Amino acid sequence: MIKMVQIEYIKKMHFKEGRSIREIARILGHSRNTIKKYLFQDVFVEPKYTQTKEKNCPVLDPVKPIIDQWLAEDEQMPKKQRHSGNRIYERLVEEYGFTGGCSTVRNYVYEQRATQPEVFIPLEYEFGSNAQCDWGEALAIIGGKKTKLHLFCMTLSASGAPFVMVFPHERQEAFFEGHRQAFEFFGGIPQTLTYDNLKTAVKKVLTGHNRTEQNSFSALKAHYLFDSIFCNVAKGNEKGKVEGLVGFGRRNFLVPLLEAKSYEELNEILKAKCTAYISKAKRRGNKLMADLFEQDQLKLQQLPAKPFPCCRYLELKVNSYSQIQLENNRYSVPTKYAYQKVQVQAYVDYIEIYFGGSLIARHNRSYDKGQEVSNLDHYLDVLTKNLEQLKMLNPLRMLV
Repeated sequence: MIKMVQIEYIKKMHFKEGRSIREIARILGHSRNTIKKYLFQDVFVEPKYTQTKEKNCPVLDPVKPIIDQWLAEDEQMPKKQRHSGNRIYERLVEEYGFTGGCSTVRNYVYEQRATQPEVFIPLEYEFGSNAQCDWGEALAIIGGKKTKLHLFCMTLSASGAPFVMVFPHERQEAFFEGHRQAFEFFGGIPQTLTYDNLKTAVKKVLTGHNRTEQNSFSALKAHYLFDSIFCNVAKGNEKGKVEGLVGFGRRNFLVPLLEAKSYEELNEILKAKCTAYISKAKRRGNKLMADLFEQDQLKLQQLPAKPFPCCRYLELKVNSYSQIQLENNRYSVPTKYAYQKVQVQAYVDYIEIYFGGSLIARHNRSYDKGQEVSNLDHYLDVLTKNLEQLKMLNPLRMLV
């Protein structure tokens, strides 16, 4: 099975580098039908289980340094004369008596190439080339209650155009939703995005700016076709533009404390403030940010036909009360699914619950503690059955 990082690699080879399906199939050692299948796949589903520790690979581990050396040497060779995954496998068998499978070698090669070469962060940016992304914290009054907010901030590095949005948390679904909303606000997608080493994006920190990325983050990148750049550890100054935006947005957009009935209303206010700031701000002497933003927009990549599904995927077990527990709250499902394992898609504002690929329940998401979010329709069959039994036991009393 092709991994998500490989799908991202396939999409970028075709849509960004202009390689044909035939050429990609030849380079990666897959059939053209396989490449075509994953190339035009537009819905990405997280695996049911997330592995927290890397598995040891006794067969592959001894030859990893050899593969790494060959890949490093390839960087000095013409693109058309570099090792394919199949060729590396053949050499390992012929020269080192390798006994593992070809797919094991190909998967490792794909993952290594997805993080090479090392990317360096420029001080000046061409229009449409880069945006920077970060989180911050602030306070606002939502529904009459003073609430701690998490600020998702993104800025286009060339023009300085800002986007600020608030969430109740910084979990993966909020991280992804922030990207989607920012891209739609800007009207396109930059070539690269610069980040800290966020756990929602990074699984493992490698050398330099290279990272092993979270599978779902690779899915986001494959959908929107941007590249990621990660700051060196403890070097947040490498994305100073967005760090400045976090403080600026907090001081200028949220002072005095904004009041709104909901997060949705508050985010509409913040979006209007970003738009107003772009229209009136100056940048680089007498150059207007609005003019620079227009130049940025001309160079941004087009938005895809469908937005990315900004959710976190979980597998949970239904309890005896026909409920699942997500964080601190419980949500109902139809009683016939009691004791079953179900798949949950947790969005920022709502959750969807699936069984066997079919949607069985949908609820608005609660961020209070100890709440039971129920749909009485889910219990109708049990209530009807109990009522029938009660009638059979005491029909005269039921008539009264």
